[in-house]
Amino acid sequence: GIAEALTNFEIDKMDQLGDRVEFQICGVASGVTKKLARKDNRPWAFFNVGTLKGTVLMNCYADAFGEYGHNLDNEKLVLVKGSVFRNEEGVRLSVSEIYPLETSVPDQIKHITWILDPKGDTEPFFYEYREALDKTRGSTTSDIAFRLDPETIVTAPAASSLRWKVNTKEWSKLRSSPSVVGCVIQTAPVELKKKERRWKR
Repeated sequence: GIAEALTNFEIDKMDQLGDRVEFQICGVASGVTKKLARKDNRPWAFFNVGTLKGTVLMNCYADAFGEYGHNLDNEKLVLVKGSVFRNEEGVRLSVSEIYPLETSVPDQIKHITWILDPKGDTEPFFYEYREALDKTRGSTTSDIAFRLDPETIVTAPAASSLRWKVNTKEWSKLRSSPSVVGCVIQTAPVELKKKERRWKR
């Protein structure tokens, strides 16, 4: 699904991630626990992000929490970006940005290929697909492919002028259409917003 496509590492192989690697994960936030930093009493939080593949603990320190903490809530679908830090004790995921999934999806998903079964009734899908494209205009391109047999997929060129503003509700509706047998999602590379370093006099 969309959440898996927007996660750029395998949760069960998290301990293999290198130091300072940038990560992105999409899932449901839970166990949000707010703390005050010992050093300067600023609020920070740790929380879990759960996906179909498992759950990961995240640390959101004061700077990031000050900027993005309002997007963090239990049972909310979130997109989290940050960096991996490694030391003798193991791997720690430090959060630098948190976004509600709904608002971040359109910018993250560049292209979708819908794979249909030509033997199925494809008409309802095309109707809903057209409706979704007409309703919202955005930056995501998409095309249609037909699965002729398990090894062969033929792409039908779609008008590339049709750009979609993806939202999870309509995506789920299209994805669950009986004639859809698969979906290939191309996402943007992970880019963290680089902070301007302020020089202390």
